Amino acid sequence: IYYSQEARPYSLFMLLTLFSFYFYVKLLEEKNIKNIFGYSFFTLLLLYTHHFSFLVLLVQNVYYLLLNRKKEVKLIHWFIIQFVLGLMFLPWLPILIKQIQSNRLYSWIPKPSLFDILKTFDVFFNNTYFLLILIFIVLIIFVVKNKKNKIKTDRYGLSLILMWAFIPFIIVIIYSLNFVSLYHMRYFIFTLPAFYIFFAWCISEVSNNTLIKTAIITTMIISSVPSIIYQFKHVDKDDWRSISMFIKEN
Repeated sequence: IYYSQEARPYSLFMLLTLFSFYFYVKLLEEKNIKNIFGYSFFTLLLLYTHHFSFLVLLVQNVYYLLLNRKKEVKLIHWFIIQFVLGLMFLPWLPILIKQIQSNRLYSWIPKPSLFDILKTFDVFFNNTYFLLILIFIVLIIFVVKNKKNKIKTDRYGLSLILMWAFIPFIIVIIYSLNFVSLYHMRYFIFTLPAFYIFFAWCISEVSNNTLIKTAIITTMIISSVPSIIYQFKHVDKDDWRSISMFIKEN
């Protein structure tokens, strides 16, 4: 909601990431023209939307290589798709290089601290500590039940979700601490669907009792309401419209 209230690419970034992963999964299930075109089209748009889209591409490539490392024909077909995406991105490459060389793109970002990382997850879940505690409890129950082999896990699907959620964070944090800082919470908005899918899946697996699942979901929704209402009533944005009007009038 916060980033949908401004003309910046973050909401579009998340939407295109969803479409890219949707057709990516469909492509893993069945290789046909429709899925190849859908994946290529939305991934190309994604690459033109934000620099962090390359992290999406990295996750998809790493997962595909791990999944099909012994299937030479599939790997060749996949590399052809990636090669075509690279060719289609070439018109933007000079601009990207110029942006990087200008040293103004990310130079204003301070190096991330532990507080910055924790704050990111706090913002991801509506600045609601109760909601974070509830999610933590659900995760503990899930891990305990999984240890006892009471949950039949789709290992490959779960691996993809976790890679999508955490690999971008790990790479950016390591790079930011050792080189130029790239860490800003809004740049990770594309990982939100992965976290939400994972937690939704955890809730569906922690209990066979429908009432317990309903109670958990209802509690999460109710605890999020105050933050959502506040966001609609208090638009905490820079007043660029007034600034532009002032410049125009003076």
